[in-house]
Amino acid sequence: MAHCDVVFLTGVCHPNSFNRAQGAYRLASIVRDAGYKASVVDGVGTLTSMQIIDLLETVLSEKTKLFCISTTFFSNFSTSLHSDSLVTTNPIPYNMDQWMKIIDLVKRKTSAKIIVGGHKTNEFEQDKHIHTYIDHYVYGYADNAILSLLSHTTKKILNSPIIESDSYFNFETKYNLMDSFLPGESFTVEMQRGCMFKCAFCAYPMNGKQKGTYIKQAKIVVDELMYCYEHFGSTNFILNSDTFNDSIDYLEAFNDELARTNVKFNFGINARLDLFYNDKPLIEVCKSIGVRSALFGLESTNPFSLKEIGKGLLFDKVVATLFSCKEIWQDSVRMTGSYIIGLPHDTEYNINKV
Repeated sequence: MAHCDVVFLTGVCHPNSFNRAQGAYRLASIVRDAGYKASVVDGVGTLTSMQIIDLLETVLSEKTKLFCISTTFFSNFSTSLHSDSLVTTNPIPYNMDQWMKIIDLVKRKTSAKIIVGGHKTNEFEQDKHIHTYIDHYVYGYADNAILSLLSHTTKKILNSPIIESDSYFNFETKYNLMDSFLPGESFTVEMQRGCMFKCAFCAYPMNGKQKGTYIKQAKIVVDELMYCYEHFGSTNFILNSDTFNDSIDYLEAFNDELARTNVKFNFGINARLDLFYNDKPLIEVCKSIGVRSALFGLESTNPFSLKEIGKGLLFDKVVATLFSCKEIWQDSVRMTGSYIIGLPHDTEYNINKV
């Protein structure tokens, strides 16, 4: 395999369902568009550390400039890092000795800078054992920072700013054949960033944004879907949008763009159930678009708990709306509710009521 200027190490969103996280592939797309060669090594949490090392042996060389670790789906990093056993429920079952084998390989074969980014970046930075081996930490979306790192920045910590230009959000992420995708694989396609709500527990950046901002044109999203369809035969997708149903105007425009393709796509989404209250057209357009699974963050049946976390749901309305969705969607959409057990004001009664 030809040398790679940038190598990304990442893990799947959920080991049981194998849904790839998009972040590393987004950055690889930027690097490739800038004329560099990039490779994504996926599978942290589903492969052993030796399997990871075997894969890295094929893409690392003396010409590699950056080795980037995406931490977003690493859980309890410090616990795993310093445990004596590889038997763990954490998505990153590598202890310090095994991490050092990965780092030693990078140091031995390359002069690359080691970069850490993603949601668990602070855990790497705060860990005194591994901190000395990391050249740069990137906080926030790394779309901007990745090219700065290739331009020999000397800053140890980079805070990647949120880019507010509407034109910026019309980017395309192109998945690449060299990243070992399966024919017909399900892909994640980004629709928008941020959320207009401010739930107290949410770790997403850009919460409380204005409605209709940081959103990609419907045509650009459909272009990405068609790219995956034409190159990989894919028709099943996760649409990466924290609140898929926050604008019926946008969804209708998206539906119109989909209709022009003559391809039947199937989508998994995250949605806000209270936005469906008494809004039959909004529920219907989701079915027309091709939504096949919807995840609702319901969190609790206790009104005091919901108020505490800033989730303005009324559970009687929640139940009525779920029945409305079921009536319109029938068996075409699988609905899943997520809950948080042990919130302030939770009782045994309302927990069991779930």
